[in-house]
Amino acid sequence: MAEEPEQFERSPSPVGRVGQSILRRRWPEFFVEFILIIVGILAALYIDGWMQDRQNRASEAAYLELLTADLAQIEVQLRDFVSFERSNLETGANLLHAITEEKFADDAQDIGHLLATAGGRRTLGIFSAAYDDLTSTGNLQLISNADLRRQIVQYFAVTKRAELVIDRNNNAFLDRMFFPFLLDTGVMIDLQSSPAPIVRQADALVREMLGPDFAEPVDEIVGRPPGDKVWNDIRRRVLFRMLVSATGILLAESSIGDTQKLREIIEEELRK
Repeated sequence: MAEEPEQFERSPSPVGRVGQSILRRRWPEFFVEFILIIVGILAALYIDGWMQDRQNRASEAAYLELLTADLAQIEVQLRDFVSFERSNLETGANLLHAITEEKFADDAQDIGHLLATAGGRRTLGIFSAAYDDLTSTGNLQLISNADLRRQIVQYFAVTKRAELVIDRNNNAFLDRMFFPFLLDTGVMIDLQSSPAPIVRQADALVREMLGPDFAEPVDEIVGRPPGDKVWNDIRRRVLFRMLVSATGILLAESSIGDTQKLREIIEEELRK
């Protein structure tokens, strides 16, 4: 009696069918199944890569849109800073002219007002939440345009340097030179004329606590003649204060130009 051929149940999976083909030594069927498996794997990898690329491009567009919004806000901040420092330049010029005229020697309020205004300072803090997220998460590589990626990094590096220069100038020439000198020489600054609301509010709170009968300290400077040496010292420091403002204006205006340029480049990238 002839032996019945061994029966194999056809496997539902491609890998199982390949195994059966090897056992049966059906090489053509084996190669067909093997090729189908390879094609399926490659197709899955291609689809996965395509979907990942679409996701990356969507993330890139979202980051670029957030960057344009941040840059618009940075430009507003820079323009406000320029306007503030230009007012300080004008105040400094008025003060330099005022203290050379004898008629101002008897008017402590005018001198105090000008000194309080000239003493105003503003910290420039450039920040972009989108750029901070890009760099902290490593997502900067999502920006596929390598040249644009380089320009973004360079922009924030240059802007940060300008911010540091402005801060160091304020610290060196205002915090350490201008204000201590005025206090040491006995100039009474009219704090209610300060451009900073918090300073005016603090002064009002102190005066409220002291009451209306409090005797104001005597200003030791304004009664001196215009030719007195102390006025020359004040003029010299006011001039340095104006130089600080002028430097801040030039740095901020340069940053405004860089901000506008980068924003236009990013918007062009988004349109592609």
